[in-house]
Amino acid sequence: PKKPAHDGIYAPRGEYHDNFFSARARAELVMNRERQPLPFDHFTWFSLLHDKALSAHKPLLLHAYWDQAEVWMPLMRVGHGHYAALANWYSFTWQPVFSGAHCEVTKVALLRTLADLLIKQAHRLTLAPLPDENDNAALITQAFQEAGWIVRRTSCDINHVLFVEGRSFEDYWATRPGPLRSTVKRKAKK
Repeated sequence: PKKPAHDGIYAPRGEYHDNFFSARARAELVMNRERQPLPFDHFTWFSLLHDKALSAHKPLLLHAYWDQAEVWMPLMRVGHGHYAALANWYSFTWQPVFSGAHCEVTKVALLRTLADLLIKQAHRLTLAPLPDENDNAALITQAFQEAGWIVRRTSCDINHVLFVEGRSFEDYWATRPGPLRSTVKRKAKK
């Protein structure tokens, strides 16, 4: 059932799971290979990562839903009142896992629901490695600030993207400096 917000508009609902077993049935409907193209957005990845590498940290799987839109935010407890992204150095990225949320307004509303839910049991949240190429960092910032969190964003990495603009590798490589090409050619022989 939908829950009306204070202004009469229907608002998202939120819940959390403190173990993978209770979340599995619902999460696997959204966080699977068919609906999530990135391997680090699959329920199986988070479950195995926790089981094999992060089992010392209690999981907290936040979930918000609204009509056909959903978001999951897999977290782990790293200290008293301090939660972090359920990730480690094997995780190239971490981000909330959306399904059916096609516009920013819906995504922010779902994330705001998670922020409201989390503020009741956490005083600190660390989310990394969180990319901003898809605006997720900006959306999280907006939603958490609206919920009363103090948000601090810092860059910890840079993704370098090369737009090939129809060039082949050979065309691109020909534009690289001669010393670089010579070094690569010499090192390739070893």
